[in-house]
Amino acid sequence: MPPGRRRVTGNGRKELNHARTCFSNSRKLETVLYFENHNVNETLDKFFSGLDDHAREQKRKLLYQWRKEREKLTQLCATPRLARLKYVRSSYCATILPADAERELVQWINTLRKDGAPVSATMLELQAKETATDYHEADAVAIKFAVDVQQKMLELRATKVYNADQTGVLFEYLPKHSINKTGSKTVWVRGADKDKERFSVMLLADSDCIKYPLYVVLKSSRSTVDGGDEANWKYRRGFGIHVWKGAKTIMEETDLQLYANPTAWWKAQIHVEFLKGNFGNRSMPRQPILLLVDDFSGHWTPDVMAYAKEIDVYLMNVPPSCTAVCQPADIA
Repeated sequence: MPPGRRRVTGNGRKELNHARTCFSNSRKLETVLYFENHNVNETLDKFFSGLDDHAREQKRKLLYQWRKEREKLTQLCATPRLARLKYVRSSYCATILPADAERELVQWINTLRKDGAPVSATMLELQAKETATDYHEADAVAIKFAVDVQQKMLELRATKVYNADQTGVLFEYLPKHSINKTGSKTVWVRGADKDKERFSVMLLADSDCIKYPLYVVLKSSRSTVDGGDEANWKYRRGFGIHVWKGAKTIMEETDLQLYANPTAWWKAQIHVEFLKGNFGNRSMPRQPILLLVDDFSGHWTPDVMAYAKEIDVYLMNVPPSCTAVCQPADIA
């Protein structure tokens, strides 16, 4: 018995009809050049003789279409390899993306769908082209970025490079599906339309593989007292009076530096405190420091850049295509 699926009709494979005829780019250009000096009927008689009325009308429309593409055909036929081709795919067509790039596209689609935003085929095509461009240019960008870092180190006479990476940490995931035996009683879990909790973390390390204490931004409730949020930030790093006691105990027992705000987002004020805590207490004269940071808005405000300049900390932006190498915590 031959391998493969069983035949349903028993008629075997259908014969090819060859209903469509394709022409090479050189044949198209030859036809267009002849058409420029002759009328339509003469061109059809020379290149497409023996056709019925319907097929002749189709070729007549094809002539005018090729004439519009004359400049493109001339450029293609300048290269012998392209002149022999019948189809020339445009850029990014049939580009094979790495597995990491495909996972990024899946994550991008899932994020939009979770927010209720529709995803069209055109949106996916444009995002895939942008992703392909980033991955194809990643090697050249990484090499240029490495050279820029080395040149900046020589300019500053710095002996090491610091790398600061802000990333989000998600926890307390609530499962959306469960597997139980048939007939089991359904148990509803109150989630308040939230399936996870989040806080922000700033990681810091240097080129000598030394890791520094974490800076963590937790989510806090807004104060119901007038001026309470400002007082919480001024005296308790954003925590309320009662929560501050536990946060202070944690910081005394560990190396963690805790902050809080209603969105658990890294803001410019926290970034200034981060720079002050790690680099602000250096002895004079200060050794210039080169710090690599990502492109979050809170890292590049005028207040942050002014304070960094004041304490001789020079900031460099990590290119987006170098995240996998320079800041691997952001890959997931």
